[in-house]
Amino acid sequence: MNFQFIPSDVDAYIRQIYGNRRLLIEPQTYTAEFGALAANEVATRTIQISQQADFFAFGVSMSGDVEFSTSYNLISMMLTDAGSGRPFTAREILAANYAPVGWNWSFPFPRYLGGNTAVSVQLRAPNDTPIIHGVSLLGVQVRELI
Repeated sequence: MNFQFIPSDVDAYIRQIYGNRRLLIEPQTYTAEFGALAANEVATRTIQISQQADFFAFGVSMSGDVEFSTSYNLISMMLTDAGSGRPFTAREILAANYAPVGWNWSFPFPRYLGGNTAVSVQLRAPNDTPIIHGVSLLGVQVRELI
């Protein structure tokens, strides 16, 4: 699914959580870089979320070499909030379900990740794959202004 998050709706949602505090809400992208994956390889990378701000993930984006799009539908992915141990999905799913080639995929609801946590990004390839440049979490970071 590809939902569009309207800035005023994002602002209202975040302010329901934080109340009347003065907030700075900024767009942010965190990326885990990969390379080529061998057949049956499981590769894991960690995205470190800034300790100075909470992060609301709206979706995932993936990029790779030109040949990447031919093998893309076979790669499976698992995202896990390493701080809480909570996975984003009940099990590994095809990467195409997270981030279809050519456009960003949005979660049906923003995913809260507290400051100074990490997200584990695991990819599994059933056969040799071209270079995967990165898996990115797209969203906003929120910090309180004092």
